[in-house]
Amino acid sequence: MRAIIFILILTGIYACKNPTIEIQAELEKAHEEITLLKKQLEEENEDDNQTFLVHTVFFKLKPNLKKEQIENFKKELASLGKIESTDDLEVGIPAETGDKRLVSDYDVVLFMEFENMEGLKKYAVDSFHLEVRKRVGGMLAQAPIVYDYWLD
Repeated sequence: MRAIIFILILTGIYACKNPTIEIQAELEKAHEEITLLKKQLEEENEDDNQTFLVHTVFFKLKPNLKKEQIENFKKELASLGKIESTDDLEVGIPAETGDKRLVSDYDVVLFMEFENMEGLKKYAVDSFHLEVRKRVGGMLAQAPIVYDYWLD
């Protein structure tokens, strides 16, 4: 913004010393530079705002569920990607990596990305989301654990 003001001031000072044709040419050049600077500033602002809200939910399922029921549970979670405010969605199960620090107390994890807090709030009250919660709720051994965080 300071660069734009500086260019305008210089153009104004310079314009007082030149004939009309030269003034017009300088003003057009300054206008082009201002347009270019505005575009660069907008691109920088877009890059600065590229953060996502990540919504992670850990599920512990009832121990007596059949493999088919577990697959159905995962499909139900995956169907939440249809909700408009959802930017990305992944459903996973624990990976046996041999790492002693591995937390394997949960059977399924849901990973979702939202553009902003408003997206998460829309998702939370979406009727399809609420229907899925009702359909899968009976398969849970306990309340899910939720961990939300911002990606920069």
